[in-house]
Amino acid sequence: MAIGPAPQILLGCSNSGTDSVIINENDGKLVAELSGQSGSNQVWYNPGDNQYFLASVVDTNRNGGAGILDLPAHSARGSHSVAADPV
Repeated sequence: MAIGPAPQILLGCSNSGTDSVIINENDGKLVAELSGQSGSNQVWYNPGDNQYFLASVVDTNRNGGAGILDLPAHSARGSHSVAADPV
């Protein structure tokens, strides 16, 4: 789980099939479904660039703040843990 910009929370290992999800911390409602992005052992939110990091990078500024995959940011095949430096 990664706490993002209010009111977002990213759930890297979710009960949503093969997807990770971003939920609203106030009511638990689905904000965004990250198709095919599941099984992350570790997820991060980097306030320095306002992005989530799973085995992929999710931009919280795009799609009306709902978050979508940042396709130019690549990770290695089979990645499951990441970290970010806010500086």
